[in-house]
Amino acid sequence: MTLARWNMLKKLGTCHAPAPPCNFLCAPVPGLTCSISLHVLAGVACLADVRADEHILHAAVAHRRRATVAALHHFASGSSGQGPQGSKVKFDTEFSWSDHVARLSDRDFKLRYRLTLPAFNELLEMLRSHLKVQDEDKARVAKWGELITEEAKLACALRYLAGGDVKDLQLIYHFSPNHVYKCIWLVVDAVNEVIKIEFPLKDVAKLKVLEAEFRAASRGGIWKGQVGAVDGVHFPMLGPGESDVPDPMRYYVPRKGMYAMLCMAMCDSKRRFTFYACEQASTTHDSLAWALSDLGAAINKGELPIPFFINADSAFQCGPSMRVPSGDPDLDDYDFHQSSNRMPIECAFGILIHRWGVLWKPLKVRFDRRAPLIAACMRLHNFCIDKGVEDELRAQHGMTEVVPGRWATTPKYDRDGRPVEYGRCLEAPCGPSTVSSPADTPMACSTAPLVSVRSEATV
Repeated sequence: MTLARWNMLKKLGTCHAPAPPCNFLCAPVPGLTCSISLHVLAGVACLADVRADEHILHAAVAHRRRATVAALHHFASGSSGQGPQGSKVKFDTEFSWSDHVARLSDRDFKLRYRLTLPAFNELLEMLRSHLKVQDEDKARVAKWGELITEEAKLACALRYLAGGDVKDLQLIYHFSPNHVYKCIWLVVDAVNEVIKIEFPLKDVAKLKVLEAEFRAASRGGIWKGQVGAVDGVHFPMLGPGESDVPDPMRYYVPRKGMYAMLCMAMCDSKRRFTFYACEQASTTHDSLAWALSDLGAAINKGELPIPFFINADSAFQCGPSMRVPSGDPDLDDYDFHQSSNRMPIECAFGILIHRWGVLWKPLKVRFDRRAPLIAACMRLHNFCIDKGVEDELRAQHGMTEVVPGRWATTPKYDRDGRPVEYGRCLEAPCGPSTVSSPADTPMACSTAPLVSVRSEATV
């Protein structure tokens, strides 16, 4: 009598004999934790015709045999077998930040992270509380018992912003792709929360400091009253989908032939950003985007104390708190000084893009993360200026060394310093290599309605 027939007769109450033995099904397999319940097999057999009992039993035995072979192969190979992409790669050694830094010269460190080592350490202390793990035991389980240090998280994110490729970051810091992106966004959010960008709209004392700095930087010190220079810039990006915005074509700029993100920004005489807003679609006119921002609306209403004013180009409308070119040949002297003192914002955009290689290519990150990414770059730009960290990327024959051994076409700027053509990253090195250690893999440039991200104006 087969097991399936016995179960069926048992259910009908016509059989009182003990269950027949099935040594193969019941025999334990060493190291095998999975098994097929005999009750499940019995239930399936009872629903079938009596003549199919043998077929069902043979199918169950074949399934059990395949499971046994797979389990034995799993234990023999030692594979983790997690996910369709295969087993996780486990590095032989942990990433050591101290060893990594010891292999780098001062120039190599600055080229990789856009900061000097003292400035890096200072930024790390500012962000450390935001980078610490909440559950250390859980974090260790996710990475073979290892704990990702705050230094490694910050280094990974900075190198990505500097132009690093995610695949290279995996090899350098011994991270999985998931950990790389987690570190990037953890640092981006921490930077946006800790480093403030604000314009002192109603703080007269701070406005006087801004005005004095612009006046001291002007030719002959005759330009008085300016407390900021404002303009807009387009950052190239991959086109958004209909799931991101209602009308994706509003983010396509025909005159530039690309999808872009519009960012309105204002800076002081030292090229530090004091305001930014990435709220409007890319086809929005600069003057309208400015008027729709919180700070622009407040200044247009006359909330900026007299005699202070903002300097802008001819795309904006002249007013009590806004100075633009006159276009009158009889006022050439005025236009010259007005244009000269508007240059800081053009230079600020140029320095920002030149410093952070992630902006050299169209942004490919998730659409709602693009504005925070740009905001973090602007805040780190201010941090670099505050700490006296200059941009020293090496350029030769129209190419710039983004990271050691990896070169890209240098972004082009017009006579006013405005970026007009962004760099195109190359897959292979085209310039001299300065890799100091084989352990540091060269890296290539990385690759809501628009999420509302703006600076904090003290209104």
